[in-house]
Amino acid sequence: MKIFKKFSFCILLFVIFGWTDPAYSDAPVGPAWVYNESSKVKLRKCFSEKFLGVRVKKCINPGSVGARVKGSASIVTFANANDGEVGAVLILQHDYRLDMFGQKATIGATCTFNSTKSSVIEFEIGHSLSTPPIPSISVVDILTAAVAARKKAAKGIMRGANPTAKKKGGKFSSGYAGALKNSTFKALLSEAASGCSLRYPDYKLFRGVPKVDLYKVGISFMVGATNWKFFRDGGASITLKMAMTPNAKLGGNKISFKVAGQRVRWKLPSYRFKKNISLISHELSLRTIKSLSREWRKKNSKKFGNPFGGKTGGVAGP
Repeated sequence: MKIFKKFSFCILLFVIFGWTDPAYSDAPVGPAWVYNESSKVKLRKCFSEKFLGVRVKKCINPGSVGARVKGSASIVTFANANDGEVGAVLILQHDYRLDMFGQKATIGATCTFNSTKSSVIEFEIGHSLSTPPIPSISVVDILTAAVAARKKAAKGIMRGANPTAKKKGGKFSSGYAGALKNSTFKALLSEAASGCSLRYPDYKLFRGVPKVDLYKVGISFMVGATNWKFFRDGGASITLKMAMTPNAKLGGNKISFKVAGQRVRWKLPSYRFKKNISLISHELSLRTIKSLSREWRKKNSKKFGNPFGGKTGGVAGP
């Protein structure tokens, strides 16, 4: 009986202290966050000038320029098999759906950022297309292999934790991908792993736009990952920012017309239209469920279902 009691007491100590060891706690897990934001602006500029004592007004009104960005964001963490160090990447998979004066085109993009530093990527889609920095290392391919391998870390805060990240339908959930060998870990956190790869860009989008009234138009897009944070439970957070800037050069063309029976010529002044529009600015957080207190979960229950607020929200992925 004494032996049985002693044995039971040892099991109790293991349950209390062994299972609460943070190194063996559940790994962070969560769905991908979805976003769906859009904006449109109307291009219009009027010029006025006197000719032969008569004031003439000419307005350039080519139409509206806008875009919608729709996709998902995933935070994926991983550990270095050598020393247990934890790193993270943010994976954005979305479409830019452009609408230029009624002409529509969809340009897909996969953007990746890592936790070594805050990064901002800018590029323009328009009359002339500028490509963003393209990663020379495929983060998606590396993490796809890691998610399939499901290797546990033997060191660090993620020691013994089961990988939780999943990939389904070509997209990742948020979660822990497991342990990676040192060279792979460093590759994911290198500068070569950050950037955006465009998919199926439509270079003919602006073919047919009249060059008389409108000789340059486009939309500059900004996507950024700033303020990386890591938590003791192995989770991470990041502030995701997206913005668009429609810009155009109007005028500059020559027109002729009659005033008081006489033909006059007028070279319209040039005018640059530019408007910065913020689409998303929100902190995304990947944590273990156990690390969130009941009070915190109750207070932020709506944010879990709709992490961005407004039109953006919901969850995606496995």
